Amino acid sequence: MAFHQPDVEFYVVSAYVADHKQHVGPAPDRNFFARFLLSTDFFQNGQNESRPLRYVMYYDPYLHPCYNPLSARNSETAPPNLHG
Repeated sequence: MAFHQPDVEFYVVSAYVADHKQHVGPAPDRNFFARFLLSTDFFQNGQNESRPLRYVMYYDPYLHPCYNPLSARNSETAPPNLHG
């Protein structure tokens, strides 16, 4: 199984770093990279490494408790409807 690195535009990284500095501080913390992926559409698009990443919003469950990037948001990644 080969690993493909997602295409990341500079503005995606710079927007995330700016928000991270605002909410956490200038130094990366131990959740820096995990929070970066959760702040993009990577999981919403089924972890498709061939798609370019888009920055959605800074992921922090304490700042935005209703935002869940791991929930299925499109028909390609949504589980089947079990209730008809």
